[in-house]
Amino acid sequence: ASQAFLGAVEELDKIVYLLGEVLMRFQRVGAGLGDYGVVRVAPWLRLALEAFAERLRRLKAHLEQLNAAVDEAIVFARARGLSVKKPAPNQRMTVRAHAALERAALSRMAHTQSLAQALEELRGRSAPERLPYVVESLGSTCEALQSVLESPQFQACMGEDA
Repeated sequence: ASQAFLGAVEELDKIVYLLGEVLMRFQRVGAGLGDYGVVRVAPWLRLALEAFAERLRRLKAHLEQLNAAVDEAIVFARARGLSVKKPAPNQRMTVRAHAALERAALSRMAHTQSLAQALEELRGRSAPERLPYVVESLGSTCEALQSVLESPQFQACMGEDA
C-alpha cells in the first residue's frame, strides 16, 4: 500500500508540474495568438499532452493498487473478523475514502477519465491538419476586415481627419 501511495504522490507531483509550468504556457500562447498560435506550437503541445496522459494513466494505476491494498488490509480483514492494524479508520472514514477514490479514479465518470477526455479533445483541436483551415479562416476574416475598413461607411464614420 505504501508503494502505491508513494507512486500516486510522485505522479501527482509530475502532473501538477505539467499543468502549472508546461500546459499553462501553451494556454498563454492560445490566449495571445488564438487557434493559429496553438496549431503552430502543436508538435510541442502534443508531446506535453502525451506526457500528461501517460502520467494520468500511471496515477490511475497507482490509485487502483492503493484501493486494492486498502480493501485487503482493512475492509476485507474486518469482514473476515480479523483484527485491523491500529490506528484504523472507522466505518464512516472508510466509506468516505472509497467515495473519494471512486470519484478520482475508479468510476466511469472519474476525474482522471474526464481529464483524459479533455486532453484528447485538446489534442484533436491542436492537430497540425487544422492549420490550413485556421489560416483560411484568418484570411477570410482579414479580407472582410479590409473591405470594411475601405468602405465608404467606415470612411464616413472616421470623418475627414482619417
